[in-house]
Amino acid sequence: MIEPYEEGVTVEAALPHLGDEGAFGIPATQGPAERAVLRIGRPPERA
Repeated sequence: MIEPYEEGVTVEAALPHLGDEGAFGIPATQGPAERAVLRIGRPPERA
């Protein structure tokens, strides 16, 4: 996670959407923010 951050890859774009998809009582980190973190953790695609 450090290397992508150093390259400028963050979850910043997902932060305004915290809680958009969850019902009351569901952690706000599920949904867009969680998917953004998972995308950062994936190995880069090869061309």
